[in-house]
Amino acid sequence: MDINKAIIHTLDDDLKSIILSQQPLNLNNQHAIENYLLKLVKGMQNSTSTTRATIGERSPFKALIGTQFPFLETTQDLARQWFEQYIQNMDYTSNNLVFVLADLGESVGFGMFELLSKDGVIKITQNVQGVENALVYNHAIMPSGFASVQAGFLIDLTTGDTRVKAVPANRDAIETFLDTTLIANSKQSFQVVDTLIQSISDQRDVDRLPNTIKARQIITDNVELYDEIEPEQILKEIFEDIDEHEASLIHNAFEANNVTDLINLKLMNKTATIKKHRIRTESGIEIILPLDILDVQNIIDIKTDINGRVSIELKDIGKIVEE
Repeated sequence: MDINKAIIHTLDDDLKSIILSQQPLNLNNQHAIENYLLKLVKGMQNSTSTTRATIGERSPFKALIGTQFPFLETTQDLARQWFEQYIQNMDYTSNNLVFVLADLGESVGFGMFELLSKDGVIKITQNVQGVENALVYNHAIMPSGFASVQAGFLIDLTTGDTRVKAVPANRDAIETFLDTTLIANSKQSFQVVDTLIQSISDQRDVDRLPNTIKARQIITDNVELYDEIEPEQILKEIFEDIDEHEASLIHNAFEANNVTDLINLKLMNKTATIKKHRIRTESGIEIILPLDILDVQNIIDIKTDINGRVSIELKDIGKIVEE
């Protein structure tokens, strides 16, 4: 994988203006930045925080797929559109937009990454002869990794396949910008499944916890056997006899949250959500169950009395190593 072209545009809060670069980065002597941009591209491809998107037929990005386009002018126009939403709201902090053309092997990807200026790779200078209000690349303040990206996308210019990242505050903006619908990723799909487990357990008047734990163990038990699992299959393994009302509840929840893709077992198995489950009680007691190490059902016994009070018994947990 290589970065073919890259450019950075900025929205500066102090100057109250959009500043557009007039030429792409010279990556021949910017190896640190090129490596950093590769990290962003790989993050967009592989991170559990990204999601698949379907580009709308009327989206301006549709015209970029399968064509060669003027990189400088296109990124300037896109940066102007993205920054205008902040200017209209009159509520923003300085930030940078990094655009790249990346060689993905069998195709080329076009990507955008938004980084707050405090984490960015550029700064605006004032009162410096020759570079006033110019873009200066500051290698010392690059963010540590993909987690710093506030919003962004990577479009495969051959297939049109698109990956998107957006913090909750930017989700609607990125959907409008791309004219797209974001498909729930594996982590988001599992969260919807988790919520349904709680709802169905409550409706059946059964304890949530055993079913919540079982959902996570379905992931860990199958990760060596399969690559993916249907979200609905997890629910079927927990609730064997799903009735018509529950089936409607599941369908509506999946439709409302765009749960359409299979859950990637290997990606989910790496997350803290699957490896550990945290129990908090009203009295302030907190128990963390290591689901990836122990068969939790054999070491914990939870009982609820007629008044709704809960007792938790831990069994065969080994010696206490820290007090």
